[in-house]
Amino acid sequence: ATDTVQTFPNEIESVWYSDSVTLHAVGFGWVMRSNNAGRSWERLEITGDFFQSVHFPTVSTGYICGSSGTILKTTDGGQHWRSIRKGGSTGKRLKAFRALCFATADKGWVVGDNGVFWQTEDGGESWNPVEEAPPDVDFTHVFFMGKKGWATAKGGRVFGFGY
Repeated sequence: ATDTVQTFPNEIESVWYSDSVTLHAVGFGWVMRSNNAGRSWERLEITGDFFQSVHFPTVSTGYICGSSGTILKTTDGGQHWRSIRKGGSTGKRLKAFRALCFATADKGWVVGDNGVFWQTEDGGESWNPVEEAPPDVDFTHVFFMGKKGWATAKGGRVFGFGY
């Protein structure tokens, strides 16, 4: 049974708990935070992208990616966010990100359309393509368990990787 039903005027794409009562939700032009397990929400003053994925590898450090190539980072539990990669509608900044996942506060991956499968080991300051990733795949999700990771892609494809 559901104890709370929330309705928002924009699409919500991803939600993540950073601790037992703090939730973060992202979507079409929205970044929201709840300090009471989702009973009420605060909309943060962050816009400019269709935010696709939110992930907190620790209680204080979290990341968000957007479909126009934006990556945001927080180090204070989601109270404040800063842009570590500015997206854009044209040119080299436009990368259709779909999901991100971090194994630690510094080591993580972002995936998306047209073979975007990048890794960072410095908390998002720099990103490098995963060499083994095929260039013609539209990746949809990335996740890990233990020392094994997986990325899903359109067309029913799943790719495994070690880290």
